[in-house]
Amino acid sequence: MKCPLNCTSAMDETCILTEAYRTQAPVKHATMIGNRCFVIRANPIADATGETVFFVKSYTDISEQTERIQQENVLNRCLETFFLEPDLMTGMQTVSMEICSYMEASRLFIMKFDTKAHTADHYFEYSDNGSKFFSVVKDWHFDPDEHWFRLFLERQAVLLDDVNAPGADETLRSWTDFFQKSTTRSIYVAPIFVDGELWGDFGIAYERKTKTQPELRKNVLKHATRLFGELLSREQMRQQVLGSLRKAQQ
Repeated sequence: MKCPLNCTSAMDETCILTEAYRTQAPVKHATMIGNRCFVIRANPIADATGETVFFVKSYTDISEQTERIQQENVLNRCLETFFLEPDLMTGMQTVSMEICSYMEASRLFIMKFDTKAHTADHYFEYSDNGSKFFSVVKDWHFDPDEHWFRLFLERQAVLLDDVNAPGADETLRSWTDFFQKSTTRSIYVAPIFVDGELWGDFGIAYERKTKTQPELRKNVLKHATRLFGELLSREQMRQQVLGSLRKAQQ
């Protein structure tokens, strides 16, 4: 008999209806259908003699609940790393791996700005294949009137599902050739503020494929941006303390 859930194997104890019939008890099972997560329940209904005469089967979409649990786990692991890892770069590497794995991103990068000279410099980069793409960014000059920079000053992120799409260059401006001549296809970039001042940006990139971010996943990126801001603020304070100690020892 073919499984009513379209299992590839014959109907056996792994099939929810077979299991419900075998145990004569309600059974539930979580499974992926397409890109959604469902809990499937099968309840056997018996007649007056105790013989099962039919089943009531239901599907409950728990995709958002599952997504929120995954997000909470990812962010908790990131927070734990930030608090317990004393080395800045090691902590950033670990957190970047977590975020890229969850977001299915190819690359994570952080840029530092000089808002007076209007330049950007590569600060940190992680990629799933170990390659460095943003390391060439040094004293990268930009116009303060560029659309992305004005969005950053307003604490808004830049989300481009396709950097080659018509109109994307209006947002990218001085970065247009940089991204469009690369294998990058989609980017999410958000401003990092430290002590209330625009410090730089945090972004993830998708290579060789476009990616549309579901609303729920954007929450992780917003939280990650704030986490990196807190981490950099802590490092800035640490450097100030070390600088003061060195001066006091001279």
